[in-house]
Amino acid sequence: MTGLDNPRGLAWGPEGGLYVAEAGRGGTQPCFPTPRGPAFAGFTGAVSRLWHGVQERVATGFPSYTENGPTGVAATGPHDAALLGRGNMRVSIGLGNDPAQRAACGAIGSMFGWLARVPASGNWSLEVDIADYEATANPDGGIRDSNPYGLLALPGATIATDAGGNSLLRIGANDSISTLAVFPSRSTGRVTDSVPT
Repeated sequence: MTGLDNPRGLAWGPEGGLYVAEAGRGGTQPCFPTPRGPAFAGFTGAVSRLWHGVQERVATGFPSYTENGPTGVAATGPHDAALLGRGNMRVSIGLGNDPAQRAACGAIGSMFGWLARVPASGNWSLEVDIADYEATANPDGGIRDSNPYGLLALPGATIATDAGGNSLLRIGANDSISTLAVFPSRSTGRVTDSVPT
């Protein structure tokens, strides 16, 4: 596959296609500060599929931001895709920040930190606000920081890692979220987060 915008997680579809989450290339909407400089957001995230030798974007317009300016680095957007049957894809949309900071990104900010559902048409919708769960439950008891990342689709549930919240979550068929595990900080001369992806 070529021309992917910051590819992240891979998933095989039931028809044998290879799906790739693309974190995108941000945009022009000023956003929150980051360690590398200000973030700029846009709707450049996507999911591409390679099937029978044909590469195409099957879902587009996901939120994305880059750090250190509109043409910056460290893209955050769709991080992973998981499928359980055709037309039933889930996509994690990262955040990498305190959920309260989403308001600094204008209208696009509220779309970061979610689990999205993507039907066969590609017309995706936001399904579960994982960042809000971190804001209210804060499973690891540390600073509030959410970054939905890895996904596993199971019958009746989706398992997700929150790399910012250091937690493993179960999202039920009714969109309820529960904590399966918390990954503690590691002390190796300094305290470091587990960052489960």
